[in-house]
Amino acid sequence: LGDILALSQKDSELEPGDAYYDIMALLTEKYDIVNIKFPDSRKILIAHSLGGQLGYTLTWRKHFDTLITLGAPITWFSIKHKNFGKMNPNLRSWFNFWKKGDRVASVISENPEFSAVHDIQVRSFNPLNWFTAKSHSSYWQSNFVHSSIAKIILL
Repeated sequence: LGDILALSQKDSELEPGDAYYDIMALLTEKYDIVNIKFPDSRKILIAHSLGGQLGYTLTWRKHFDTLITLGAPITWFSIKHKNFGKMNPNLRSWFNFWKKGDRVASVISENPEFSAVHDIQVRSFNPLNWFTAKSHSSYWQSNFVHSSIAKIILL
């Protein structure tokens, strides 16, 4: 899916029917519904994999207090930007979970432009979780990830 979305970026304006356009329109619509109903609420976005890239893009369009990404390919997509991207100055905090065996995941704060990102390594002693496919999909099964996200939300 990531390759399809990346390659679907045209030199022309995106339009309805383009995958990226439709996903961002849906996310924007859902955000607006929540924001109208709860205007003073903290806005926290949790996203996995390519959703992390889409979520970060959304933080430039809508206000979020916190972005939480899991296995996000931010550095893979940042090559198209000067200095490999830049931190959104309006995003108060960003927590990024990554695993050593997850080839999709990024250690985002290694880029000086993103030094404010809090990278959190998820470790596993189960050798099955060291393979890319299992490593990339097992964030949701990690008690460490669950408890860490709960602490972040309570900050």
